Amino acid sequence: MQATDGEVVCERAMYWKDREGGHDSIGATAPAPVWYLAEGATSPGGGPGDVELRLKERAGVARNGEITTSGVPLPRDFNVYSPDDICLFDAGGSPVPCQKKVTARWGGSPGDTSKPVKWVLLDFPASVGASGESVYYLRRSSARADPPSPINVSDDGATVTVNTGAAVFRMRRDSFNLFDSVDLAGVGGVLSPSSANGFAISAGGTEYRSSLSPASLSVEEAGPLRASVLVRGSHAAATGGGKLAYTARVHFYSGSSQARVFYTLENHNPTQPDGMGQPQCWDIGCPGSETFSGLHLSLQPGVGASPTAVLGTGEGGSPPFSTGADIALYQDSSGSAWWDVHRGHVPRPQSYVSMRGWRAYSGGAEVGRGERAQAWLDLSGNGKGLAMGLRDFWQNYPKSIARGGGEIRLSLFPAEYGGDFVFRPGEHKTHEILLYFHAGDANQAGTAQAMAAMDSPLLGLASPQWYADSGALRRTTPSGDPRFSAYENQNLAAFDPSIGHTEYSLLQSIEENDFYGWCDYGDVPLDYETPSGQMNLKYDFDYGMLLQFLRSGDYRWWDLAEPACLHVADEDILHYEGAIDHWADGGYFGHSYHDEPGDANPHRNYGAPHPDLCFAVAGNLLYYYLTGYEECREAAFEVIENMRYRYDNSYGGGNGEGWADGYNDYGSDSFRPFANGLSIMTDAYAASGDGKYLSTAQWIIDNSHLAADPFLAAPQPGAGGGTSIFSLDMFTFSLGRYLDMLDAAGLPDSGNVAGYLVSLVRHEVEQCWRTGSEGYQGFPYAWSYSGVADESFGVVNLCNWHLLSADCLTYAYLYGGGDHLLDLAAQAFRTGSERPNGEGTEPGYWSTKESANSAVFGQVYIRAAAGR
Repeated sequence: MQATDGEVVCERAMYWKDREGGHDSIGATAPAPVWYLAEGATSPGGGPGDVELRLKERAGVARNGEITTSGVPLPRDFNVYSPDDICLFDAGGSPVPCQKKVTARWGGSPGDTSKPVKWVLLDFPASVGASGESVYYLRRSSARADPPSPINVSDDGATVTVNTGAAVFRMRRDSFNLFDSVDLAGVGGVLSPSSANGFAISAGGTEYRSSLSPASLSVEEAGPLRASVLVRGSHAAATGGGKLAYTARVHFYSGSSQARVFYTLENHNPTQPDGMGQPQCWDIGCPGSETFSGLHLSLQPGVGASPTAVLGTGEGGSPPFSTGADIALYQDSSGSAWWDVHRGHVPRPQSYVSMRGWRAYSGGAEVGRGERAQAWLDLSGNGKGLAMGLRDFWQNYPKSIARGGGEIRLSLFPAEYGGDFVFRPGEHKTHEILLYFHAGDANQAGTAQAMAAMDSPLLGLASPQWYADSGALRRTTPSGDPRFSAYENQNLAAFDPSIGHTEYSLLQSIEENDFYGWCDYGDVPLDYETPSGQMNLKYDFDYGMLLQFLRSGDYRWWDLAEPACLHVADEDILHYEGAIDHWADGGYFGHSYHDEPGDANPHRNYGAPHPDLCFAVAGNLLYYYLTGYEECREAAFEVIENMRYRYDNSYGGGNGEGWADGYNDYGSDSFRPFANGLSIMTDAYAASGDGKYLSTAQWIIDNSHLAADPFLAAPQPGAGGGTSIFSLDMFTFSLGRYLDMLDAAGLPDSGNVAGYLVSLVRHEVEQCWRTGSEGYQGFPYAWSYSGVADESFGVVNLCNWHLLSADCLTYAYLYGGGDHLLDLAAQAFRTGSERPNGEGTEPGYWSTKESANSAVFGQVYIRAAAGR
């Protein structure tokens, strides 16, 4: 890189600002002072072809060599086949130790080394100043840097041992007490074997412990910088019998004495279908449900007879409590002004709240109170200690953390709560726990800083332009183009109530409807119908949140997207074990029946699971690519396999009541099940390279003619049936995405899907396009096959479903339908952007549906219109 205040003349091919607005001809005069040689960077910093990864510190805590996990997309034409072909560099140009894992490839499985890398997961030590930023560069290079303390993992059949250089952790198969022992380098043992350690469930006066049952342990990652151990087991009573299962993923980091535990509580009971074959899985307390009064993690560190407990609340900058006595903090509710909005709505999980926020107690007396705790507890003595904390503590209420004698107890489902806890068949809930074994006391160890960092992990974020041009996402562009300001404002209204005249926002809706607590946190309210009801992130809202984050770099989207994806993976899917033996296994509960309050059946709409409203895959997979969070990939493939099972077994194939198609409100075969199925099979093949998903995709396309042929044959006088325009558009959108996937994988369109797409869109335009009020152009709400439009929402249905219409028109243009379709797409985009919710409306927050539509749709058009 060269910088100068004077004029620059290229003597060979050069690029200005990473190819933006520059020239590549010999002798061109520079329009800017910063230029890069085309061959690569010549000094510290980035050059052409480098991926700039920017890490933003948001907790106000300096990070020094913190192992960071981040996924990065690589364009197909980069032709990177092995992670050994790339290296990470710091801003000074020095190589950085980096653990690399391929999570997706272009046109093949992650393990198919004949295909180029599409997503690579990086683990590397990052240093960032408090509230600052740091930059790293990923580039083609054979350079390497070895970690000073590579992790060593060993397995003798009975015990898995992980040595990080800072600590040695041992985990037993015959008794999962989390860690059988932990030894700190230079200090010695901090934790000794005890059956009292581990997870325990209380139910009906009996305690069921993880330590009383053998567990399946396997090493999932054994890299030099990060290792993870996968544990599966159940909780058992000393008198016999068990209660609920668990999956724990325990992560270890080079040079660190911290362990991060992702603990998922699981009900493995199968559903019990009724006489009609329906799964009876919806209501709290349905057949196969498990009820318990509490669940906690207990550890007894070896810190002497007179340890000091330090309790941090993480709220308001107040100093931690420090005492030699017992101490506890209990969070009963969200702590907001709307903390009791669901109180009394039994059996909803939040219905038993009894007080606002949290209370802290010591020696039988209250010592503190507040609203929203990010609590942690440190117990130290004899020059060593153990700290325990939970990410998103108050958001997942109720919660408690306590010191009693020599024990630290973190209650994920506290017995202090006013009601029991119920897990329905196939229900999961994951908590993220940080355990910090350290030398010295809490202050010397920097426990408060470590816990603040745990609540805000670093993420290596590439530029919006990189994500857009990588091809690894759906068609998209960076945000901020003034030509599309109405669209951008509609998205920003999720956070800013000053946009538009509603004076409201998505964040306010979440607050006022108290979408917190262990069951609801991450979802959004059904605020366009019954606000207490759960939307279940339908229409891929979780994916849309991630997409808006990546195209803008606005962390407010990330703060919505991350809990959304985690929620979907746990709560919105009917999880199952082994092979599918009922058509509902692995199904996603999309919001289907309208106006459900969600008190008796939270996140399990009575109209689901069905392909007519099946999503969850795109967001889960993208979150996995960005973070490496395996639970999201597993959840995505549960839904994928459910959809494949239903399609492969429909039409007399033994699926019974679980047929994959359905009828719409007009008595016709609906486009939506085919749309959702095709979109999911598209994502499945892109993630796995497995041809079975292409086969199911072809089946869906073939059978979609049940819905498409009557539409293409219309209008006919007296014909019955019809379709909503947005359902049709969902299907043509899925055809466009399928074609994009074929192109990205280097596969031919042997079935002329492009022609099918174009014929549907052209017919839609010929029969349904019109000009409505205020001069806006687009489509009516629906069209009957007798040729009559449903104008109940106006001649043109003024709403932001037209963003989806714009994308479909653009896809038809891109795949050979003619330039006029892009002109119509511009009009549809204008309608959807400027009139998001009816005549006279303007960009602003209207409801979660409008926010979802704007987050997910419109990008195909914008990219084409921007000339990219």
